[in-house]
Amino acid sequence: MNIYISCGHCLKERISLEFYPVEVNDEGVYELTCKSGHKTTSFLQNAHFEILFELGAKAFLDGYTREAISSFAASLERFYEFCIRAIVEQKEIDIKAFDDTWKYVASQSERQLGAFYFCYLSFFNEVPEKIPQKWIELRNNVIHKGHIPTLKKTEEYAEYLYGYMMKILTRVKKGCGQNVFKVLTKKQKLSNTEEMNRNAFTIPTAIDVSVRLPEFNKDDFKQAMEKVKNNKWIQAVSKS
Repeated sequence: MNIYISCGHCLKERISLEFYPVEVNDEGVYELTCKSGHKTTSFLQNAHFEILFELGAKAFLDGYTREAISSFAASLERFYEFCIRAIVEQKEIDIKAFDDTWKYVASQSERQLGAFYFCYLSFFNEVPEKIPQKWIELRNNVIHKGHIPTLKKTEEYAEYLYGYMMKILTRVKKGCGQNVFKVLTKKQKLSNTEEMNRNAFTIPTAIDVSVRLPEFNKDDFKQAMEKVKNNKWIQAVSKS
């Protein structure tokens, strides 16, 4: 998949408003040399889970059910991490201490889920919603047993996860306020790139974490999928 980014220098100097395709990567950091020769480091300020969900939705709309389930499941795991990090920021826990502790669970999804459950309980003083067993089994069968799900079952899984994540994310945004945005901008703040060569950007997605309350979480699942279908900012890579 490609996303489309612009040159920060050209925007500031009002030279042009041209967008360039770059291949989506895991870090969310993109090096760009525009037609005018400007070199820019661009930081994607969408959450990692948000991009994974978008890729899953693109795969689903194209009829690739196994790929869709895999991306949706990965999105859920990174969603847990995102919520934990937002709560940690809100509680003003030392970020280095958190990162060192996260290494203990970074390679084990079950431990990350347990960490999320207890972070949620500690912060909101209520039991978090548990993913129904049928969706856990679907995910495991697709990932570990090569199961090929139907479009209908994939859509039901996606719709459940979308509602689940949006509901929890709304709570987290209300409870953690600006600390949600601190998590989104972490990559940029840690970078050694000179300020004049930086360019932070956000692309619209089905989830749109950066949308502020009360406008956040206004779309139902069908509206979110329509948004993905019409999203020109993230597109399949052309081999021609």
